[in-house]
Amino acid sequence: MACSRGSAFCRTAGSAVFIGLPAEKLEVDVMELLVTEKSLVGSFCGSCTPDIDIPKFLQRYKNGDLDLDALVTERLRLDQINEAVAPLAAAEIDGRAIIEF
Repeated sequence: MACSRGSAFCRTAGSAVFIGLPAEKLEVDVMELLVTEKSLVGSFCGSCTPDIDIPKFLQRYKNGDLDLDALVTERLRLDQINEAVAPLAAAEIDGRAIIEF
């Protein structure tokens, strides 16, 4: 982590949450985290409890409080799965792609 005056990362306090799996090793300046009162945390599977949280998400979706449809940018049929692999691997699909059965 590099810190220069005026950068957003140099502000005092705050948290950064890692999502996904890192592609490579990350070096962290622990002294910088300490003196700027920052925290660095991970999140595994959204840190949710599926049996409890998924029904809540579904209810929020049904109530119109959670717009999951806006997250889906590509819909593909099952017979298109082979054509879907290359654009997904190349990160050419923005958002989420859904394979419909």
